[in-house]
Amino acid sequence: MLLAWGLANVVQAWGLTLNPDEAYYWMYSKHLAWGYFDHPPAIALLIRLTSSWLGGELGVRLGVVLLQMVSFVLLWDLLGRPKERSRVLLLFALLAAQPFLHVYGFVATPDSPLLFGTVLFLWAYKRYTDFPALPAASLLGLSMALLLYSKYHGLLVVAFVVISNPRLFRQPLFYIASLIGLLLFLPHLYWQWTHDFPSFRYHLVERNNQFEWKYPLTYLVNQLVLFNPLMIGFLLYAWWKERHSSLLNRACLVLVAGFWLFFLLSTLRGHAEPQWTAGVALALIPPAFSYSQNHPVFAKWIGRLGLISLLLFIVIRILLVFPPESFSSPFKPVDWTRELAETAGERNVFFQNSYQNASLFSFYAGRPAYTYTDIYYRKNQFDIWQLERKAQGQPALIAGNKSLDCKSCRAHKLGQHKHFLYAVDTLEVAQHLQMTFDTSQVRWLAGAELSMPISLHNPYPFDLHLANKEMPIRPAACFVRDEHERFALQAEPVLLPTVLSAGETVRTWVKFSLPKNQTGEYVFAMGLQWGVFQPGIHSDPVPIVIRGKGKQK
Repeated sequence: MLLAWGLANVVQAWGLTLNPDEAYYWMYSKHLAWGYFDHPPAIALLIRLTSSWLGGELGVRLGVVLLQMVSFVLLWDLLGRPKERSRVLLLFALLAAQPFLHVYGFVATPDSPLLFGTVLFLWAYKRYTDFPALPAASLLGLSMALLLYSKYHGLLVVAFVVISNPRLFRQPLFYIASLIGLLLFLPHLYWQWTHDFPSFRYHLVERNNQFEWKYPLTYLVNQLVLFNPLMIGFLLYAWWKERHSSLLNRACLVLVAGFWLFFLLSTLRGHAEPQWTAGVALALIPPAFSYSQNHPVFAKWIGRLGLISLLLFIVIRILLVFPPESFSSPFKPVDWTRELAETAGERNVFFQNSYQNASLFSFYAGRPAYTYTDIYYRKNQFDIWQLERKAQGQPALIAGNKSLDCKSCRAHKLGQHKHFLYAVDTLEVAQHLQMTFDTSQVRWLAGAELSMPISLHNPYPFDLHLANKEMPIRPAACFVRDEHERFALQAEPVLLPTVLSAGETVRTWVKFSLPKNQTGEYVFAMGLQWGVFQPGIHSDPVPIVIRGKGKQK
C-alpha cells in the first residue's frame, strides 16, 4: 500500500507543472541559506537534495514524496506497528481520507516537511514519555528543531503538546531537550537578526488588516472542506472519546484544538490561509485508530467513508493532470514563459510585483528573472537577494500589470497570462536606494502642502543616473493603512543631482500636497518612483494622522 501510494505521488509529481509557490521555493534551493523572507530553510534543502541530480518537476518534488512515505512509516510505528490486515486497511483508510495528505504528498511547499516534523515530534514525544532518558530527550530536542526549521507553525505544535502535559515542566530532561532544540535553531535566529527579522515583521505586523466577518466565516468553511466533511464528524467524536486514554491522544486533542482556535483568532487581523492548519492532519488519526480498536461499527464506517473519499480524490487527481475547460487547476500551463523569453530576446526580464512569475519564468525559461516591489505589493525574498544588481546598465523588458505608469504600453497575451510590456535600452537599478526623512509633525491637515528634508543614499557599487530618460528616478510620498488601502503622491524635490555616485548620500527637500479626501491613521514613508514602475517604499515608516480641516487642533 505504501509503495502504491508513493508511486501514485511520483506520477503526479512528474505529470504536473509547478505551481507558482513551488517555483518560488525552487528559487530558495538555488540560494541555500539559514533562512528566507517567508519561511525557514527546510523546504529549500529538501528541494536541493533531489533537484541537484534530477531535473524537471519531479526533481523539485521527489523529496516531498519520499518524506511523506517516511512520515507514514513513523505513524505506523507510533500506533504500535499494526500488522493485522483489517487494522492496516483501517489505517490506510484514515490516511487516504485526508485531503491535506493527498496535496502534500507531491506538492513541494513548507507544509510537507511540517507534516513530517509533526509526526516525528509526536513519535519522539511518545518515546520520551514511555522511557524518559537522555537519548529520548535528545531525540525530542532534535525533532523540535526540525519542526521549527520546517515552518514557524512548528512552534505551535511544540507549545500545544507541552500544554497537554504540564508535568513536563517538572522534568529536568525536558529542559535539556528544549535547550538542544534551541541551540540547533540558533543559526536561523542569527540569520533573522542579521537581516533585521524580516519574517517576524512580515508575519506578525505587515499582514495585519482590519477585521471583516468574511475572514472567520471563510476560515471555518475552508477547515470543514479541507478536513473532509464526510469524515470530520467521526474523527472529532473519536478525538473527544479518547482524550483521556493516553498521553499521546491527549496531546493530539490539544494540538488539533489549539491549531484550529489559534488560527480562528488570527482572522481578527486578516485572512487566514486554509493550509495553515495542515500540520495537524496526521494528529487526527491516532485517536480515531485507537477508538476503532474496541468499536467495530465505528471502524466499519471509517473504512467505507475512507474508500468513498479515496475514489473521489482519485478522480480529482486525474482531473489535475487532464483538466477539462471548466476545471480550475492550480497547476497552470506555462507556455507563456517560453513566449515571453522569445519576446525578450537577449534582454533581462523584470516582473512588476510578482516573485511567483519571476520564479516560474526562471524555472521554465532556464534564465534569470528579476522583480520590482512597489507600494501595492509585499516584500519577498527577491528583495533580500537583490539579484537585479546584475542587470545594471543592460537592456531590459519589463512585464507589468495595468498599474504601470506607461500610456503607450499595451497588453500582450502570452498563453493564459496578460502582461503590459515596456522595453528599456539602459536600465538604472534603483530598487534598493535608501531614504531618510525628518518630520516633527505626525498630525497633518488634509489638503495641506508639506515640505520636509530628505536624504538619498546609493548603496550600490555603481553610479546611478537619476535623470535617465527611459527610467527616471523621482521621490514619492507613500501612505499605508493596511494590506489593501495604500496610495502614493509625487514629491517634487527642490534640487536633485542627475548622477548619484556609488556610496554617495545627498540631502535635499521635497514638497507634496495631501489629498483633501484621505483622512485617518496611516503609516508614512518616503519612496521612489523608478521609471514606469509605481513608487516603492525606501525609508523606515512612521505612524501619522491626517485630519480633516474641521478636526485640526
